[in-house]
Amino acid sequence: MMDGDTRPSRVRAVGRGLLRVLLPLHAMRQTAHLAKQEAQRTRENVVVLRKLASQAQRAVTGIKEQPAKGQTLPAEPEDVSFAQAMAQRGPDAMSIPELRRSFVARKRMALAMAAVFALAALMQIAWGLVKPSVGALFFGLLCLASSQPLCFVLALSAHFRIWQLDNRRLSRAEKGGLADFRREVPRWWLAVLDPEFGRGRKDRS
Repeated sequence: MMDGDTRPSRVRAVGRGLLRVLLPLHAMRQTAHLAKQEAQRTRENVVVLRKLASQAQRAVTGIKEQPAKGQTLPAEPEDVSFAQAMAQRGPDAMSIPELRRSFVARKRMALAMAAVFALAALMQIAWGLVKPSVGALFFGLLCLASSQPLCFVLALSAHFRIWQLDNRRLSRAEKGGLADFRREVPRWWLAVLDPEFGRGRKDRS
């Protein structure tokens, strides 16, 4: 009777031991798999952000993209007028008021991003001064110095398009370039920082 009683208990003990070994290994594999997926998504997001930043910088500064070795870039589009550009769009294209609202939303998003990054950076700087922590202070300053110019460029790109829509100017002949915008708009940097809330301004049709 003693052998019969101890044999099932030994089997249960061995089973519990195997479960303790196998379950942590399964959890570790799941954790590694999730970490790999998250790292892949992070890399993809970084690539997208770099492309957006590059496109925004080229749109604002007028820097032309250099072709890779053995490749050629498509021909530059003609300097069309605002009316011609609107007429060449497809039948399902957004109207001018819809385009304006879209660019206003983009500018607000860029300004909101700038505010969030600035708040996070200032909190890191304050933490680095209180603790004190050189790493936190350096990270906060780096975040502040890198995020604010990028967000400003994104907001400037959107506001420049809003100005072109409001003034119906696009080509060089119409004086619809960035230099014209900066020359004609007093304190244009403050206009870029304006989220245009509560103005009651009607979009031009």
